[in-house]
Amino acid sequence: MKTFIAAALSLLIVSSVQGQLAIEVGAKGSYNSTWLFNKNISDQGDGQDYAMGWGKNYGLGATVYFGAFGIALDVLQGNHVGGYQGIFLGENYTSSVDLKTLNIPLMVKLRGESGGYIELGVQMTRVSNAEYTFDSASDAIDLIYGGSSDVTDKYNKSYNSAILGFGASVKPFLKFLWH
Repeated sequence: MKTFIAAALSLLIVSSVQGQLAIEVGAKGSYNSTWLFNKNISDQGDGQDYAMGWGKNYGLGATVYFGAFGIALDVLQGNHVGGYQGIFLGENYTSSVDLKTLNIPLMVKLRGESGGYIELGVQMTRVSNAEYTFDSASDAIDLIYGGSSDVTDKYNKSYNSAILGFGASVKPFLKFLWH
């Protein structure tokens, strides 16, 4: 991570001499469908299948643009949820894994004149907690297997991933209030 930050700062210093420097800083947030795919789940047949999971991220981000080219760094706190459903001991059940995460993406961005952009980069994710929850249609099964448990020790503490994104800039809400 130190190498990425050093490279970004070096590029910032070199490019800022040439002008057309613009800086965007802002709050970020998302609420979206999340999935945790796993070969162990995929091979279970009717015994276990994927179900919808919902997660969120929130934090701060900054992008330094040199004309149309930019470098972005975000710090996002959030959770990633994997949802599952199936049949256990003859009864329907649902379960989920909720990962509490800290995400630090470092991206290069290319933006158009209309505000649209595409971004590509890497993300370091740190998992601080993992909680497994099980709920079935049977009170007897829930008495033995139901509820929540801490499974943090079953997950890697951190991992890196690639990012590809696209979007469009939205005018700040306060700007609308002043006009």
